[in-house]
Amino acid sequence: HRRAHHCWQFTWTWHHILLDGWSVALLLEEVFLCYQAFAAGQQPSLPPRRPYRDYIAWLKQQDLARAESFWRQQLQGFDSPTRLPGIKENHALPSSHETLELWLTEPTTAALTHMARQQQITLNTVVQAAWALLLSRYSGTDDVVFGAVVSGRPPDLAGIDSMLGLFINTLPVRVRLVADMPVAQWLRELQAAQAQARQFEYAPLNKIQTWSDVPRGTTLFDTLLAFENYPVSQSVQIGSTTGFRVTKDRPYSRTVYPLTLSVFAGKTINLRLSWDTQHYKRAEVEGACRDVGLIAKAIGQNPNATITQVLCHLKQEQSQHNKKIHAQITARRTEALFRAKRARDGGRLVN
Repeated sequence: HRRAHHCWQFTWTWHHILLDGWSVALLLEEVFLCYQAFAAGQQPSLPPRRPYRDYIAWLKQQDLARAESFWRQQLQGFDSPTRLPGIKENHALPSSHETLELWLTEPTTAALTHMARQQQITLNTVVQAAWALLLSRYSGTDDVVFGAVVSGRPPDLAGIDSMLGLFINTLPVRVRLVADMPVAQWLRELQAAQAQARQFEYAPLNKIQTWSDVPRGTTLFDTLLAFENYPVSQSVQIGSTTGFRVTKDRPYSRTVYPLTLSVFAGKTINLRLSWDTQHYKRAEVEGACRDVGLIAKAIGQNPNATITQVLCHLKQEQSQHNKKIHAQITARRTEALFRAKRARDGGRLVN
């Protein structure tokens, strides 16, 4: 789209069947380098990349039987997906997706980052823990499963970080909550479990589904978490030196799941919830977004608290929020009644 004589606007779209987010960042880098070279009348010199077929060859060599044994043990006894209250498919409504965002404050982000370094865990683990606590609080169970997007790039394959193609996979994350366990200890155990699962993240989700105790025709999970950490910033930097100005480097995507939490970590942590309007109302998602932010804040402030104490803190915050909303509604109603009475009395104040 031409915006001015020397200004053009480009929109970049892609399907995950071709590329994942990490690959798109690398591909954009090549686009900018080609533009820079052609503008200077030169042939582009692009970095060498290992071909995607090498990853396919690696994938074919993996032991699916070992993966089956791991995932069967991991999901044993879990036979019903963790559902949030309010999920009820309404085919009378058109299927559409909406999105809302929450930015954690800089002090909250700094506290979470400091705590994660202190406990030697990742921010991804912290967010997974907050999401698990939210699911537990909403569903009333201490054994929850949600989906998580993994990079799918095996560290033992040389050159994997610079390869282009589709590598991501979606895997189930099962989390058991022990009421009196300190959050810090729970976080370390959660990260250790995820490190073990990464050894078998090559297993396709449709296979894992059949290895679980969830009945056929029922999804293993209804919510998805995606922690976005691919190197877009490097592509943006290269683009800025070649005459491009990237105005949106956080892509919007749509999944097949009723509710998806996407997380972007930077100076502040950005939480983005997208949902299918056939399953959830906006008010329900707004509450979930607010509550996961409160849980994350509580974890950062006091990692030595127990899981029960964090959930009690959330309950207190919810109660205070509800009281505040009730007071605002009461004030608006009182003002409306006052205006209506004043209008009936011809603008006069009558006792």
